[in-house]
Amino acid sequence: MTLNLPPNAPNCDANLTPGDRYTDADTGFVWVYQGTRNNANGDAVPIWLPLNEATQGNIIYRGPINLTQDPATQYADIVSGNVFNITTGSDPVDSSLYPGLTGDQSEGGQIIFDGTNYHRISTVVPDATETDEGIIRIATQAEVTDGTSAITAVVPAYLKTELDKQLTAPIGGTDGQWLQRVNGAGSWQDLPQGSPTQLGIVQLAVTADLQNTPLSETLVITPAVLMGALDQISAVPTGVVQWYAGSTPPAGGWLECNGQAITQAEYPALFAIVGANVPDLRGEFVRGWDHNRGIDNNRALLSAQGEDVGPHKHSFDQQTPGTVGYYEARGRRISMDIGSGQDDFGQYSMGPGNRGQKHATLGDLGDSGENIGTENRPRNIAMMGIIKT
Repeated sequence: MTLNLPPNAPNCDANLTPGDRYTDADTGFVWVYQGTRNNANGDAVPIWLPLNEATQGNIIYRGPINLTQDPATQYADIVSGNVFNITTGSDPVDSSLYPGLTGDQSEGGQIIFDGTNYHRISTVVPDATETDEGIIRIATQAEVTDGTSAITAVVPAYLKTELDKQLTAPIGGTDGQWLQRVNGAGSWQDLPQGSPTQLGIVQLAVTADLQNTPLSETLVITPAVLMGALDQISAVPTGVVQWYAGSTPPAGGWLECNGQAITQAEYPALFAIVGANVPDLRGEFVRGWDHNRGIDNNRALLSAQGEDVGPHKHSFDQQTPGTVGYYEARGRRISMDIGSGQDDFGQYSMGPGNRGQKHATLGDLGDSGENIGTENRPRNIAMMGIIKT
């Protein structure tokens, strides 16, 4: 006898209430109404499930079934109302073995025999959606690769195959390229180079790049490299001497040039330049090192030099030719020799020893008292000499 299924057309009966039962008048099989779910087209489809309790003449669950094999070899005496779980599907199913079933019948669903044909019980269960429970078909590998279906489910095996295909790096490529999906497969592509008008990849500069000539217009600098370069620009080398207006050396690695002793352990860089003592510039004028120029010969770097007066001449007025005399100023004797043929203007000279060998009275040259002191010096301002450690 043919099994009559409950009404399952979309929107077939708006008066049904969940829990309502449908009984096949010919067989007594009972179905329970569960409500509705929207299918893929948005239509409300009624959900009927077979009554779980087994009564005389009701639906009977027989067990798993393999749709690739003849059902008669799997179960004896299959009768109307028998229900089976599909454990092995078939695509397409053999309709000669399972009349009523066509196309892809995948595992995981149930079929029911009505005495003549087999029916997938999902005919009374709606399609699953993002908001509603229901039945859904497993996507094929081609559908997973295509990536456009919104009504099929992806199984792990097919997903892994697709991910492996996309994530596996293809052969070839060069440094700096990136992996991009092209036509469903991975492909090495060049990233654009960054420029003032183009977003893209750039290379970081290192400290040595800042000393190249000409400087790069494509490398970019990090804050760390920038600060290191600025420190080098602003840094004062060890051993530099400067004049300072304060009475105490400034912080930041400065010592007063007062001849103080230093140790190699405390100031290794400065010790390598000046030795065990810093220069003593107190009360001293600094003279540029001759360094083989020939003006101030035989001078070692940082050596001190005493005062001296070089050979020179002075002019004087003398009315009496031939008179020879000397002028003694502050303990130093200057010899003067006046030739007999001199006019009113004569000359005298001072030798290296600062003492003349001839002398005669030449009258009182006098001492005006102007600019006469204990040393020879130009105008000056006193400041502290400091040296960088």
